[in-house]
Amino acid sequence: MKITPIDVQQQSFKSKFRGLDPVEVASYLELVASEMEEIIAENRRLKDEIALRDREITQYKERESAIKATMLAAQKATDELRDQAKREAEILINEAELKAEKILQNAHERMVAITEELGDLKRQKMQFQESLRGIISAHSKLLALNDELAEEARRNDNVTYLNASKNVRFDGQMARSAVSAG
Repeated sequence: MKITPIDVQQQSFKSKFRGLDPVEVASYLELVASEMEEIIAENRRLKDEIALRDREITQYKERESAIKATMLAAQKATDELRDQAKREAEILINEAELKAEKILQNAHERMVAITEELGDLKRQKMQFQESLRGIISAHSKLLALNDELAEEARRNDNVTYLNASKNVRFDGQMARSAVSAG
């Protein structure tokens, strides 16, 4: 059973012979009731304050939960962004490696083609040089042969002239006709 300040104030006691002084008891009961009212008011104020603090704690817990959820979401988003960036970087690296391989392959193929072309040009040069040497040799032989034929022709002309001169001495008239023809 709860006792209120009013219960204390209205409490009555039976009188007995040589009992308590009723004024003093009433004064004391008044003091107790007043103290009880203060304690009850303090208790009510403290309960209200506790309720306020509980609401504040609840709000703080809700905020904490929201902050935790936000932090988790931010961490998750950060992790996803990092993973996505890593995947994109790997894709870019793979693409760059493929391009580099293609460039190297094309360069190698071009080098092989240039090497083959250079080999062909060297063979053509050698063939041209051999052909030119052959032509020069043939022309040298032709020139030498021409020189020989010219020398032989001069000799033949000299022999013909000498033979003609001999014939002219013997035949005077022939000599004049040979001179006028020549």
